[in-house]
Amino acid sequence: MNNEHNFNSTDPILYLMNDPGTPNLKKYVPVEDSQSPSYIIKGYSGGGHALNSKAGRAAQTAVVIGETLKWVNKHAPHTLPNWASGKPLKVDPEAGQDLNAYYYRQGLKFFYRGSVYTSMSSDVVAHELGHAVFDSYRPKSWDVADLEMWSFHEAFADISAILTVLQNEEIIQTLLSRKYLNRTNFISRIGEQIGKEIYKITKGKDGRTPEHLRNAATVFHYVNPSTLPNRSQHNRLSAEPHSFGRIMLSAFYQIFYNLYEYHVLRGVNQDHAIMIARNLLSKYLLGAIAIVPLKTNFFAAFAQSMLTVSVKTDHHKIMSRTFKKWNIINKASIKQIDIKSMAHTKNELEEVKLCNCMEMGTLCHNPLYEVDIEIPTDNKKRAVMSAKLCLDLLHRTNAVGQGYTTPFEIKNNKLVRTYI
Repeated sequence: MNNEHNFNSTDPILYLMNDPGTPNLKKYVPVEDSQSPSYIIKGYSGGGHALNSKAGRAAQTAVVIGETLKWVNKHAPHTLPNWASGKPLKVDPEAGQDLNAYYYRQGLKFFYRGSVYTSMSSDVVAHELGHAVFDSYRPKSWDVADLEMWSFHEAFADISAILTVLQNEEIIQTLLSRKYLNRTNFISRIGEQIGKEIYKITKGKDGRTPEHLRNAATVFHYVNPSTLPNRSQHNRLSAEPHSFGRIMLSAFYQIFYNLYEYHVLRGVNQDHAIMIARNLLSKYLLGAIAIVPLKTNFFAAFAQSMLTVSVKTDHHKIMSRTFKKWNIINKASIKQIDIKSMAHTKNELEEVKLCNCMEMGTLCHNPLYEVDIEIPTDNKKRAVMSAKLCLDLLHRTNAVGQGYTTPFEIKNNKLVRTYI
């Protein structure tokens, strides 16, 4: 934060550790200096404010951002150098009336609807900052038209939210007291309050439950996204990034539980075992981000990267079994990535027009096929098919427009992402 946001109060901040849907999980925390990279939170003036006030919501947002960055910088191979934009992140805890929140490279925007403020949820704030973290480490992935990369962005943001919440010892003790670590619990449920609000609107007709936005304990196994519909009931898998990302999210959560169980069976106390599992998953997750190639089969590439950074450990075997069980990798596809050779070069991606790569007769219904897009270069045929799937989804959902009205826009005849 810059000088215009000096603390006006050193009183403690009342902090919701998880989500307004679990209101009892709160505590007072001291006002701390901001973490790096820098960020500016609109309306922030330190602690001492009522939780459900404008200044209280800004303080809640500040605590979550600080906790998330502490988690990243503690476990990543190197600290986060800067945001993708190269400028301080602008954070608006009350950006307007909508049931939404997003990251848009220049900052984070959190909206509200009635009494529901998305900035009050640690899950939502850490999720959006997770997008910023991944974008900062791997900025080339931002504009790529590849469903698995889009979906991984969502999975990484969700697991970032879970691992941020788990930094609180009070959360760990509450989790153990309820004895449901390997099943649905308040940690695996992401965005309880906003999920309940969406359920009120849809009345469950879209297959949602009123308990969460997404649930990391709900298992989805990998299938080729081209075999899935663009949209489906919420309790089924579809080729939509938030939906498809649940494959990798549930695999990550299973790895977390398996690492916990591995240490408990070796006599480690349960609370300490959770901390070990949390720290190991964080280390391997953030380590893999640094080396994963931008490939068409990105889920498998990321899984292999996690196996590479955990090589010669028992944790390697635990993760390998999970990724194989989830169909993300198979025995034939497992290979160790040579970290020393992992230089991310300009030829990792290619800019193409889809209409130049496929039969025109099948493409004339979608004007986005005439726009320049970026695809991975490792398997052009698969990349083109993935791009077609992506552009069809964007076209059918009207997700391309002008400015920040839609997640994508066209600039200089090129498809670019505006927010995620």
